[in-house]
Amino acid sequence: MDVTTNQVERVMRASVWGRRIATFVIALMVAGLIWAVLVVVAAPQLGGRVKIGEYVFTAAALQSWAVKSWVLLFIALVAALGLPFAYLLRSIFANLARGEIFCHPNVRHIRSLGLLIIAGGALQILAPIATTAYFMVVGYGNISQREITQDAVYSFNGIEPFAYGALMILLSWIMAVGLGVREDAENLRHEAELVI
Repeated sequence: MDVTTNQVERVMRASVWGRRIATFVIALMVAGLIWAVLVVVAAPQLGGRVKIGEYVFTAAALQSWAVKSWVLLFIALVAALGLPFAYLLRSIFANLARGEIFCHPNVRHIRSLGLLIIAGGALQILAPIATTAYFMVVGYGNISQREITQDAVYSFNGIEPFAYGALMILLSWIMAVGLGVREDAENLRHEAELVI
């Protein structure tokens, strides 16, 4: 057994655990999504409150269908980004567990992960603007805003998702080029074997 085979087997064994952990995370996310929807729907009866970003929605605010719909829409958007992200990670681990390290599905999955990270960064920037605009129209009754810390004002957190997403897309491009080079080399070797 050479070093490369040993490394591939270690990647395969570790990826089995990665796939199991990703499956568990997906189950937790689905349970959390169901719990969040139930809290928003039942908040007026239970007296709870929901915090999203800098906004605090009290039970009184969540009696309004306009507020409740907005909070549920935000939860749905986060789920629409988070669940596919976890599923793509699980798919990559599943491919790795089968020994498919450099393959076209992994290239597509990594590129999709990068796009989801960028979409999450866009949501992070647009959500406060859209929320403010929405509640300027429907009114701010029983909705309070939390103080924004000075650190948050001067941080570079807003550009991090775009940098990470671009890095993932670059990684997928490098993998695609490497995969193409490997396929070309295998074709040349196959043709050379046929000539011999």
